[in-house]
Amino acid sequence: MPLRFHLLTICAAIVLLAGPAQAQPPTSDACVAETKRIFLQGLEWFLEREAVHMARDIARERMGPMDGWFRPSQSRYGWKWLASRFDKDNDGSIFPKELPGISGAFATLDRDGNGAITATDLDWSPAAPYLKDTALAGQWFGRTDADANGRISRQEWDALFDKLAKGKDYLTSEDLKKLLPPAPPPKGIGKGKDPSAKGSSGMPSPATMMHGLLTGEIGSLNEGPRPGQRAPDFTLPTHDGTRQIALKDFRGKPVVLIFGSFT
Repeated sequence: MPLRFHLLTICAAIVLLAGPAQAQPPTSDACVAETKRIFLQGLEWFLEREAVHMARDIARERMGPMDGWFRPSQSRYGWKWLASRFDKDNDGSIFPKELPGISGAFATLDRDGNGAITATDLDWSPAAPYLKDTALAGQWFGRTDADANGRISRQEWDALFDKLAKGKDYLTSEDLKKLLPPAPPPKGIGKGKDPSAKGSSGMPSPATMMHGLLTGEIGSLNEGPRPGQRAPDFTLPTHDGTRQIALKDFRGKPVVLIFGSFT
């Protein structure tokens, strides 16, 4: 439903529930219960909007990868979809015998290589163990691959050992800590600072972020369709300006939309 309808519903429910008793006409218990239900339904819908989440996290100075609308992408073809078709015994794992006839698919989906596909293998959130391990390995690899050719040679490996060992013929855990990335600076701005100034991390201040949210400079107050919902139709000119094309013209065909990024 459109945002205007829900806002009007919320306002009407507030008037009915919070207005002076003597100004209200007699109502039945069923009417009051239905009004409360509509109010709570509209309030729940409003609080789950992406823009509300964004405003809340901006005010809290929390703008990490899982905050606001910066969240993992959504897909219809996640673990629930896969398990509903191939986890025949509903034990939370899919073994090779349950995924027959699909060449190479099992090895690709079994990311941790433990011989079973589970929900963890299809977890792409920042908290996923696979992504954490991949990120850590990538950081170590980048610090070792001196010529950035995508390979670590014996010479580069020995050079890294010598750099960390500093004359020793062995390495300790403290030596290996030097390969870890530095800790990120603290988030947000300190108390007593100008709220329009940049935070200590170099990020825009909460006031700047909130202004960008309300003016449409970052994101939009209108959410896009969710997985399974039909995308709204639009018409755009071709690159040479000779004709118009509409999204509906490609219904039933794969369409890729590429948007810019403000980062």
